[in-house]
Amino acid sequence: MKKAFDFYVTLSLAETAEKLKEGLHGKIVKAEILDEYQRTLPDGKEIRLMVFQKYAFMSNDRPILTVLLDELDGKTKVHLYGASGVGGALGIDWMEDGAEFAQKAQNVLKEYKVEESVS
Repeated sequence: MKKAFDFYVTLSLAETAEKLKEGLHGKIVKAEILDEYQRTLPDGKEIRLMVFQKYAFMSNDRPILTVLLDELDGKTKVHLYGASGVGGALGIDWMEDGAEFAQKAQNVLKEYKVEESVS
């Protein structure tokens, strides 16, 4: 399962960040934002890094989603990367949880997606 996604959206960077926060803190995903860092460059363009975590009950895992948003080329670019922590007493890495987390974040933005990005 794919763990990273790169694409552009029709929303502004700020709108994209808010949609992700709203969509990932919903009834199904219930993720919390662990960190958010934003920089505004001298030309006024912005870069924002967001880190989300959710608790995966079935695997006792805590997948992490890293989100990088930028508007460096005049449109909002989204980079999503889902990673799985080690859960349970056996130390099993449930890779599907991180990939699923990234997929759910992409689904939050699917109606605003305009093109895939090649990194």
